[in-house]
Amino acid sequence: MTPPLAPQALFLRPPAGSPLRSAPRPIGPKKARQNTALRVSRLSAVLAVLSTLFLVACSPPPQLSIGSAASLRAVLPELMEAASDGQDISPSISYAASGVLRRQVEAGAPIDVFLSASAEEVDALIREGRATAGSRTVLASNQLVLVAHRAEASPLRFDTLGELPADQLLAIGNPDFVPAGRSGRSALEQRKLWAELQDRLLLASDVTAALAYARRREVAAAIVYATDVLGAPDVEVLDRAAWEGAPAPLVVGVVTQHGSEAPRAAELLAFLEGPEAAAIFRAHGFSRAGAGR
Repeated sequence: MTPPLAPQALFLRPPAGSPLRSAPRPIGPKKARQNTALRVSRLSAVLAVLSTLFLVACSPPPQLSIGSAASLRAVLPELMEAASDGQDISPSISYAASGVLRRQVEAGAPIDVFLSASAEEVDALIREGRATAGSRTVLASNQLVLVAHRAEASPLRFDTLGELPADQLLAIGNPDFVPAGRSGRSALEQRKLWAELQDRLLLASDVTAALAYARRREVAAAIVYATDVLGAPDVEVLDRAAWEGAPAPLVVGVVTQHGSEAPRAAELLAFLEGPEAAAIFRAHGFSRAGAGR
């Protein structure tokens, strides 16, 4: 009688050619964790790529960045609303004195369109190679006015500003970087009053700040743009710089070199020099004298 196999014989290595020889060997827990981690990492990478593609496909177009003179604060929102009806724009607008905006562009700020209250800032950027010469466009013109709070009942005129008492002030934008202030200085120089009024000038950060001083009755009068007064019923116009050779402020637009949306910027400027924008400019007190490229 054949003796039974010992228990350990059940674990002998199978002979060559046996189907058992090709069966996969079980893996240990460490290797299993490594394989699982590898599959998870690969899946995560695929999901990340798909997620990026989805976000790119669904994300809105980059914002058009506009640096605008403070004197355009009242008219620009309406212009942008009209422009968006026919063009794909979603602008981000920063308001400041034109000289301040020019310095920001010179420092590399990603501004696509510069709307200046003076040709001087735009022309300087073009000379420096920071703005596109072919895009330079005169959009509108303005006028300097002398204003005061209605309660003052002031008799002042440009020609009589030399009679301003020593304890009273005249607000004007800082001529170093505010176009309205630079034009105001030219007007006072033409009337031979700039040097005489030096100790009675209150230099404002922009033209809207100069108007605010008059509205708060902190100054006897202010030199601002005619368009600024339209939204200030508590202020009256005492005089206008309308004599022959008086400063004629211009609104000038240009596409800068630092922005990322040059084609859309050019489209916006094309709209702003068109007839629909011209009607909006006029409704806000601007003139189209001298408009064009």
